[in-house]
Amino acid sequence: MFAEGRKLSSIFPFRSDFANVAWQHDDFELVTVVATEDKEKPLVFVVTPYSGPSSNFGFEAKTGEEVNEWITGNKGRYCFCFPPEAFGPDALWFMRHKTTGRLLLCAGQAKQHKEVRMAVLTHGVRTTSPSWFWKSKDSKVCLFAM
Repeated sequence: MFAEGRKLSSIFPFRSDFANVAWQHDDFELVTVVATEDKEKPLVFVVTPYSGPSSNFGFEAKTGEEVNEWITGNKGRYCFCFPPEAFGPDALWFMRHKTTGRLLLCAGQAKQHKEVRMAVLTHGVRTTSPSWFWKSKDSKVCLFAM
């Protein structure tokens, strides 16, 4: 689904209350983002089936601090981050707006929605909201604004 730049709305279904979000119909591409010394200019690599960090596809984070490191640094050049269970989303990745070049941090929740009770599914979807990231008392990770 990320072979070429695609409209987000053709990849992900958006809720009806997001109908006025204009960028959902814009073209985005899957990218790997790596921090540089200049925080305003990270290295950005487009990921397709034919190019990208094939040896570093996904990083399995063990702690919230490792998730933050992937978001802010990503020295290992991983395309995806798979956070620990205490984190709400099951996968994180970046996409780049094809026109403006702006980066979008995506958080995905992998649920088999047809096999999960509605209350559990609703809770799972809510955990992809940044205010719900890291609800574990053991995590000493700050919530971050985007």
